Order: sequence, then C-alpha cells, then structure tokens
Amino acid sequence: MAPMPQAVGKGVVKVSMNLRPEAAKRADELAERASTTRTDIVQRGISVLNYVDEATRKGGTLIVEYKDGTRERVVLPW
Repeated sequence: MAPMPQAVGKGVVKVSMNLRPEAAKRADELAERASTTRTDIVQRGISVLNYVDEATRKGGTLIVEYKDGTRERVVLPW
C-alpha cells in the first residue's frame, strides 16, 4: 500500500514515487522540451490520463490522427 500523501502547504501535497530509469529520462526530456519541471510533467500526465479514462468510461474513443491522414485508436491497458 502506498504511503499517505503529506500536506506541504495550501493546495500542495508532497508525494514520493519511484520511477524506472527510462520513465525518469522521458519525464526529464519532456520537462526540458516544455520548459517546465519533472513535477509538472507528472501532474500533466495524471490530468491527461484522467481525461482519457473518464472519456472512455463514458463510451468515448481516443483516436490519434497523423499528418499523413492515418489514424490509430489508443486503448488504455485496463
């Protein structure tokens, strides 16, 4: 079971997590590309995953359309 988050300040909860080296590397690359922090990238990732999860639970489908017009359906692994 994960430890309970610790309140740090108003609207902020401190959370400790372990990432696989490849995931940490990708988070750092995304943070650099977006001129932000690893923490912000994790928060954005949670927001996007939450949106996709809610949409698919309501019957929605996530489709990625590439520049060449091909489409790919994205399916969550649960």
